[in-house]
Order: sequence, then structure tokens, then C-alpha cells
Amino acid sequence: MYPFIGIDQSYSGFGFAVYCHPSEIYQTKTGKWQAKDFVSQSDRLNKVFRDVQMMLTDVIRAFGGISAIAMEGYAHASKFQRESLGELGGTVKLAITEAAGYDTWRHPIIVPPPTLKKFLTGKGTATKQEMLDTVASRYGPVFRNDNLADAYTLARVAATWATGNGTPEQLALVQKIQPSADRRRHSEVA
Repeated sequence: MYPFIGIDQSYSGFGFAVYCHPSEIYQTKTGKWQAKDFVSQSDRLNKVFRDVQMMLTDVIRAFGGISAIAMEGYAHASKFQRESLGELGGTVKLAITEAAGYDTWRHPIIVPPPTLKKFLTGKGTATKQEMLDTVASRYGPVFRNDNLADAYTLARVAATWATGNGTPEQLALVQKIQPSADRRRHSEVA
């Protein structure tokens, strides 16, 4: 089985995690693309696109493929930088599609923030510290960076989604974020 990828996209604390099931081996990586470091938003998005492609390509080279990718959905109640964050999410999705070609993992599993929190802690309103603490107590890895903890948890969501291994509560949550029949059919045709 190929590894699972979790992506917590952000310009200032991008989290990328690779999780291998059932061996429990994992890797994490962060990225930062501060606006002040780029001439334009287009240049910034181009750099994100290329970096995400490289991260995915590195995983494919190391492991031979990818089973599934989960990425954090948008915080729809957010009042700040909605357009900019939408561009970032779209760029990450394009990078995934480009790297995947026609593989079924080209369609990431989008996990709303409250669902991610509930998957890990049992409550959709968990704090960043509760997420960090629960990752450590439930799975073992100790993260100081909440973006990496989220990315790691997203990779675990992808693994649960693909393998059906998880607690009854986790499986119930994952069933709610399953791809639609149309999306599944498109993946099979492509």
C-alpha cells in the first residue's frame, strides 16, 4: 500500500505529512511563502504550485505512488484573506492534479476544520493545543507546530477513508466526506 498524504495549506505555515499505514512511519515538512518575499501574488502562487508538485514527486519517487490525499477545507466563517486563501487552495489542488495525472488520488479528500478536530479529539471545537496533545497521546508523534499536527491528522483521515480502519466514530465521520458517486465514477474512468 502506498502512503497517505495530509496537507494543511497556509502561506505562513504550510503543513505536509506522509503517513505509511500500517507501519506507522511518517514524515512531515513545512513551507512558508510570505507575501513580502514575492513581487506579485502570481509569483507567490507559482512558487507554491512548484513546491507542492516537488513534494508530491518526491513521495512518488520514494514510495512508488500515493494512496490518497486529504487536505483541510476552508474555514467558511473566516472574514480575513478569503480570496487569497481560495487562490492557495486552488493552486494546491492544481498541483495535486498535475502530479497525479490520471491516478485516482488526483481528487483530494476535503476535510472541513471541525470534522478534522472531531476525527482526532471527538469534538469539533478543539483548540490547537488540544490537537497537539491528542496527536501525541493517541498516535505518538509530538509536534510543536499545529500545522504539522493537522497535516499528520489529515494523512490519518486519508488512511481511514481508504482502508476502513479507525474507531466507529472516525469511520462515521469519514463516511460523510466520501467522494460523490459522480466523482468516484470520474476517477474510475480517468
